[in-house]
Amino acid sequence: MRVLLLAVLAAASLRAQLSLADARADVDQFFATLERVHPNLLARVMQSDYRSLREKTLSDLATQAKNGTVRQHDLEMTLSYAAAFFRDGHTSVRPSERPNAQNTAATRFPPFLLEFDNGAFSIVAALDETLRGAEVTAVNGVPVLRFLAPILDRCSGETLPFQAARFVGSQASWYFLTDLFRADACQLTLAGGRRQTVQTISFAEFTKLQPPQQVRETHVEFLEGGQVAHFVYPAFHQSDAEERKIDEVFRQIQERHAAELILDVRGNGGGNSLMGDYIFSYLYARKFRMFSGGSIKVSPDILARDGANMAKYQSNEGHVVAMHIREENHPRRTALFNGKTWLLVDNGTFSSAASFAALFRDYAAGTIVGYETGGLPTTFATTFGDLFVVKLSHSGITCTVSHKQFLPPKPRPGDDRHGVLPDIPLNRSLLAPYHGQADPVLAYTLAVIRGKGRTP
Repeated sequence: MRVLLLAVLAAASLRAQLSLADARADVDQFFATLERVHPNLLARVMQSDYRSLREKTLSDLATQAKNGTVRQHDLEMTLSYAAAFFRDGHTSVRPSERPNAQNTAATRFPPFLLEFDNGAFSIVAALDETLRGAEVTAVNGVPVLRFLAPILDRCSGETLPFQAARFVGSQASWYFLTDLFRADACQLTLAGGRRQTVQTISFAEFTKLQPPQQVRETHVEFLEGGQVAHFVYPAFHQSDAEERKIDEVFRQIQERHAAELILDVRGNGGGNSLMGDYIFSYLYARKFRMFSGGSIKVSPDILARDGANMAKYQSNEGHVVAMHIREENHPRRTALFNGKTWLLVDNGTFSSAASFAALFRDYAAGTIVGYETGGLPTTFATTFGDLFVVKLSHSGITCTVSHKQFLPPKPRPGDDRHGVLPDIPLNRSLLAPYHGQADPVLAYTLAVIRGKGRTP
């Protein structure tokens, strides 16, 4: 049986190889696409660093090649690092293979799950329950950030909190890609200096640690006897049906006479910013704008993809065109909410959701609770978006590239260095009294609304 399994794995490995020449061609296609499509590829990278990155990428391929062939897995690892190098969360490499019982037969996983909180990685679940809640400071004597660097350096993102959110949300996939825990055991150093050796486990055992996947949908629930509306909005998907859902949410809020609204965009990875405008028009009756301006790179790729929608930019092909956006009046909502609004955000609040948080902040629409957003509001040239998707010709690896740049409504100092910062920043200490609750952050927010929650 073991011989058969190894034969199957070997066959799969052979199918996932390509010639060194084809791998190099894909690397050239990758960088050429970035240069053509991205509005400001070197916003956070020096020209000399970019040249070194290209040289390193090709050099790594040559080192990885055996008998003139390169494993697709190695090419994906190399390109993931290159995409993340630009520190733009929208410019990335999508995983081409998800871990499963078959392809992980030779891969080991840690006997714990991690969470990230204000710069620290802690164990949220483990085979050994005594490890639960412990902060990990080092693995095998290597500081934890340096140990996790093979993963974090491949998580595209403007900030460490968003890179960490990407990793924490897909731990199995990242361990599979990087084979970080390849040994049979590892030594953990925990906060306070305690050391403990743990045995690595199989993929099947690792999946048992993971909580069941929860499908979050747009909905509202009423708490505190109907006085508080909790509006969960997991993604900015633009459609007539989605607008009708939002209309219905605010109709119910008005009908129930809720005095407080908790708008929950934790883990919201973005989408179409028009939905942010639509929701905000239920919170704010005066003129506003989601963005003060930005730019678009008029590449032949975007002209070909978007056709008539880009016709006015035809004469600007190859150039970056500036966009200036004025504040506008939006339709007056009959169910306009006039109570107090609380916005829940976290490190996974990204792209259009982070832009919505900046809009909420800049127009003083309420109180922001949670953790720094994953995306930058940005005052200078580092918030990008609107994806162009390219599939590399030989490997089939899928990459995404930003082709627009956005500026927040009312830029502030620091917007180019960190995400939107909450008015009430959370941490493990503040949430400790609520860890027995199904949703500690929501429980804490309700306590603050009642005047009983401790604030920083």
